Formats: sequence, structure tokens, C-alpha cells
Amino acid sequence: MTRLAPCTVGWTPAETRYGSPSAVYPAATRRQLDAVLSGLAARGWKATASPRETALGNDGTCFMASYEKHGWFLHARHAQAPALDHMTVMATEEACYARLTDEERALIED
Repeated sequence: MTRLAPCTVGWTPAETRYGSPSAVYPAATRRQLDAVLSGLAARGWKATASPRETALGNDGTCFMASYEKHGWFLHARHAQAPALDHMTVMATEEACYARLTDEERALIED
């Protein structure tokens, strides 16, 4: 994991409502993520697949989107349920993984 740390950049909103069990603003969280993704698209990030939204039972949803640009892959997620409102965005540099040994790759693929 130490050798992979320079390969990845993550972002989660700092506001406490996003990870709080008492989150009550999931629509605002999702709008913020949509704004982030629109901004990325405007800056040349290309979707690698259609964004997808999956039901979490009858009580919530999980939205995921993936993008790429110049050797970087970006994955965005928003999970919303009665006791959860969490958003994350993570970008990973593909070339960084090329420096891993076969043994190191096996550890992260398991």
C-alpha cells in the first residue's frame, strides 16, 4: 500500500453531513457530485462507461461513474440510504501500477 500511495488521489467533502449517520441532504450531495463530474467532463475527462445507479434494497441507492484522461482513471461514487449519505471521488495513475512487482499486484487483486 505504501508503494501505491503516490498513485492515487482521493477526495471526499469535508462537511460533516456527508458521512454522518444523521445525514439529511442526499439530494444536495448528489447535486454536488454531478457538478464535480460536469466540471471534469468540461476539462476533457471522458466517461469510460455509462454512469449507473443501483438500488440498495428499498431504502437507498448507489451511483457510480468512471472517467479517464491522460493515463489517469477516476471513479466517483455516491451512496445514499436513510442513515448514510457518502460521496467519494478517487483518481488513479495507470503508469504507477506498472512499477509494481507481480507479487505486489497479486496482493491488491485478491
